[in-house]
Amino acid sequence: ASLLALGGGGMNIGMRLGAWSGGKPTARDYVQDGLLVHFDGIENVGLGLPHDSSATKWNNLTDSFVPSQIGALTFGADYGVFAGSQSVNTGIWWDHASCTVETMFSFDNFNSNMCVLSSTATGGFSVQYENGNKFFAVRDSQSNSYKFVYKTWSENEFNRLVCTAGDGFIKSYTGSVIDSTIPFSSIQKPSRGFLYIGSSSSGASQFLFGKIKFVRIYNRVLSADEIAANYEIDKARFNLT
Repeated sequence: ASLLALGGGGMNIGMRLGAWSGGKPTARDYVQDGLLVHFDGIENVGLGLPHDSSATKWNNLTDSFVPSQIGALTFGADYGVFAGSQSVNTGIWWDHASCTVETMFSFDNFNSNMCVLSSTATGGFSVQYENGNKFFAVRDSQSNSYKFVYKTWSENEFNRLVCTAGDGFIKSYTGSVIDSTIPFSSIQKPSRGFLYIGSSSSGASQFLFGKIKFVRIYNRVLSADEIAANYEIDKARFNLT
């Protein structure tokens, strides 16, 4: 269903106050406390294992859930390719009151509605393009309606999105700096549907035409210091400027 129609670990020792300083970081160096979903374009087949460009499945680097997959993926040097018919079922039915979503992705075009990730069958959250709008959306349990953080993503450009929902607010970050704050209570739990990457929460529509470098989803609101720590690791691993 259309969202717009529905309504409205501690830091690694290598992290200092500035840039990463502990050698080349790995997927293990991100904040781990509360991390349920971690798909990584560099360690694409498993935690600590080398990148496999011939892989067709993408593994969750946490032990929390074993994903299933629709269609075969292909992989570039640090990203998975979604060609309009693939999606990953993370196996998670989102039942947490808060979250932190960190992801980096690109859209090949804006010819059709697409989801980067979605758990929004009557609740939860999503990152998507729909009817000309680009946004992070999360359903507020108090108002029973979706709240949106709108973005200005372009075609064929990688976009890094970081949003937290909980503790009274939805916060959106550019790098490690807050760029918007919206009042919020807690996440409305979906009545059905799992969290999918590359499609809607049905796993059968709004398939992504694009690429994803990483998806990290936490069951809590990360602190500003934790957001900054993960950003420095992303810069070092994915050559961000």
